[in-house]
Amino acid sequence: MNLKIITPVKLVLEKEVDSVTMPGEAGQFTVMSGHDLLVAKLASGLLFVRWTDHEGKPQREDYEIAAGIAEIRRDTALVFTSTASCRLS
Repeated sequence: MNLKIITPVKLVLEKEVDSVTMPGEAGQFTVMSGHDLLVAKLASGLLFVRWTDHEGKPQREDYEIAAGIAEIRRDTALVFTSTASCRLS
């Protein structure tokens, strides 16, 4: 699934991922490739990105995000937020 984290200033991340766990306004949720269409309000918090590297090893990055909106399509997840920064996991 192609994940994009977008702020008004820049594209923070564009990456092919296995899954992304987001801080939804109604609670944390995870999406993977093939997910049905979804638009959700996001709360401020941590967003967890998981993927498998070229050696088959699982990888993870965490992003601190402000409240925003997520738009999920079958093979795309768009995260619109005012700020986002990578945290060491």
